[in-house]
Amino acid sequence: MSDANPVDTFVGARLRERRMQRGLPLNALAARTDVTAMRLLCFEEGRERIPAKVMLAFCRVLDIQPAYFFEWAAMDETSPRGGCEPLRLHSSGSRRRF
Repeated sequence: MSDANPVDTFVGARLRERRMQRGLPLNALAARTDVTAMRLLCFEEGRERIPAKVMLAFCRVLDIQPAYFFEWAAMDETSPRGGCEPLRLHSSGSRRRF
């Protein structure tokens, strides 16, 4: 059983997905973003939250915007997507918190 936050798990899965799409081995992404391979693995598994500075480094190397990590990250415990559903705007225009 995991104590990982579902948002961290989702963001980590998105990180791994993009890294693999780009054909970058774990060690290569770690070296290019100045993090250890072990820490990168923790990020990808959702066991550690990615700091903003590190996330921006991932974005630079993987050629993505930070929003890429959160496209489906609004929390909804009833969602079949592992607790995540699309981020929606309320009628007032404010974003839903997670």
